[in-house]
Amino acid sequence: MIRSMLQLENVTKQFSNKLVLRGLSFRAPRGETTVLLGSSGCGKSTVLRLALGLTSPDSGRVRLDGQPPPDASNAERRQRVGTVTQAGGLFPHLTARQNITLLAEDMGWDAPRLETRLRELTDLTRLPTDALDRFPLQLSGGQRQRVALARALFLDPTILLLDEPLSALDPVIRYELQRELRAIFDSLEQTVVLVTHDLDEAAWFGHTIVMLDQGVAAQVGTFEDLVERPATPTVERFVRAQRGHRAGRGAPCDD
Repeated sequence: MIRSMLQLENVTKQFSNKLVLRGLSFRAPRGETTVLLGSSGCGKSTVLRLALGLTSPDSGRVRLDGQPPPDASNAERRQRVGTVTQAGGLFPHLTARQNITLLAEDMGWDAPRLETRLRELTDLTRLPTDALDRFPLQLSGGQRQRVALARALFLDPTILLLDEPLSALDPVIRYELQRELRAIFDSLEQTVVLVTHDLDEAAWFGHTIVMLDQGVAAQVGTFEDLVERPATPTVERFVRAQRGHRAGRGAPCDD
């Protein structure tokens, strides 16, 4: 049996009076990209917060590589999880270089090791070297997301969590980064959990798509499963509303 990198078992989570997750169960296989798809408020980002240990389930179990998610006191295990958010989450008072290397410097990496890893990741993410000494506000949106990705990958995490990382970008930059990101994931054989509300983006990235609806997994499967064999009327309506003229995993969205 293939061990899952991220697993939720009958997870329930409530914030104030709102029940966000209602007995959610799914597995994200090792070495693949699992996409959490659904409309705003369906619980996608809450799943990532649970995986990061930023919140705990009210009931059920969350397992990251077979263990509970790391808490803030477990620095070694937290280093195994890389994150990229919609806005990038960069520190505005630090240069791109300082943002990328911050955690490794805190861990005491020496200068040669830092520079070697930095060169590897600027090549991988296609970040121009002259951007390294600029501050986030001096970078384009695409460059900021490349910096955020390089930072997330710097410590060679076992799982990468991305929360709508491309949704704030203009269509041309988004199209380019979609192609590059999938090539990076494929080359690294990285375990990725990616949140999106865009069906075409889910089709482009996802080996497995978890369609969330009101805090439950309405359907888990491939893009073809969602399009050709929708499990519920809600899934069918979502696909019909978004599908447009694009279908299949053969091209990234550019709309």
